[in-house]
Amino acid sequence: GDACVQQLDGMFAFALWDRNRETLFLARDRLGVKPLFYALLPNGELAFGSELTAVLAHPAVARTIDGDGLGSYFFSDYAHPPLTLVKGVRKLAPGELVTWKDGVLAQPSRYWNLRLDAGPVPLGGEPARVEEDDAREHRGHRCGRRHGMQVAPHELACSIAHRIGPGANRQ
Repeated sequence: GDACVQQLDGMFAFALWDRNRETLFLARDRLGVKPLFYALLPNGELAFGSELTAVLAHPAVARTIDGDGLGSYFFSDYAHPPLTLVKGVRKLAPGELVTWKDGVLAQPSRYWNLRLDAGPVPLGGEPARVEEDDAREHRGHRCGRRHGMQVAPHELACSIAHRIGPGANRQ
């Protein structure tokens, strides 16, 4: 079932059909490296893909500009999930999953959140430690207490912002 995402590390975006529950679930990796777009069609079917063009290839997906997605794009050079530039097409946010059953699409739910056990760091002080469960990936490798790595909160945030979308890491 959808609890499998807790066991996964790395970059992924996938759909999995649960035959026993007759439910499809879609999931995106914790940092959002791999995108996942989806659209509920008028007949209750679900179109999805790792690229917007894959979803747009379905003839039932309307090709209408989404004003909210366009506004998000103009504001930050990126349409922030769940928004896209196409009305009716959504993008799963990093660390989220969504289920579809019998033509009904549930609201996306978050299976992971980034949390730092950081307090204020005085100038010249030690960087905050990253909780192992909260930051399994950082630039392609695992980090956290188990490996004794320390990451300053601003370095991790900049790395994540860079990975989340173009324009997100501008200063």
